[in-house]
Amino acid sequence: MRAWLMDGDGADAPRAPHQRTPNVPVGEEELRRLGVLYWFVDPVEYMAEGSDTPAKRHMKAIRAERGYAHADEVACSAAAMGDAFPAKCASFFEEHLHEDEEIRYILEGSGYFDIRSAADEWVRIAVTPGDMIVLPAGAYHRFTVDEGAMVRAVRLFRDAPSWTPVARGSGDGCGDDLACRKAYIAGLGGAATVVGATSA
Repeated sequence: MRAWLMDGDGADAPRAPHQRTPNVPVGEEELRRLGVLYWFVDPVEYMAEGSDTPAKRHMKAIRAERGYAHADEVACSAAAMGDAFPAKCASFFEEHLHEDEEIRYILEGSGYFDIRSAADEWVRIAVTPGDMIVLPAGAYHRFTVDEGAMVRAVRLFRDAPSWTPVARGSGDGCGDDLACRKAYIAGLGGAATVVGATSA
């Protein structure tokens, strides 16, 4: 996993890297302050046959520690989604938040999670196979595949699987009014709680 400040909002070409010149990397401490958690879980071991590979034990330990009781798998590509792929990509790239963590473990392909910095700039986080990332509840973010146009990932949840985005804005029903958003804002600038996780 690598992260950097974007050179704009990326709307003109969402799948491009959008690094500044010179590049402005975002390091471990800043990602932790934003509440981003990260693990590397070997994808070859994870997808190997058998239930007792080191990677599967690692994932099992993370899930137990974090309370991730449910998981499913999602593929984002033209091959997997057909004609719906462009519209799905556009919806994922709309700025939004969730009332619970967003947890993804990348099996194949690659993409970008963008999260707002404390100064409200976009931080782009590049994910590739083996990367497991957690975005905190209440944090505005978005996702796009990169120029490879394909990603396959495991989604993890504490409760029954759901994916309910809440758009940025003000007024009833918008993300700014939610308790999770207010709690997230209050916590910015303090170190996020990290149990056995690292950032790169």
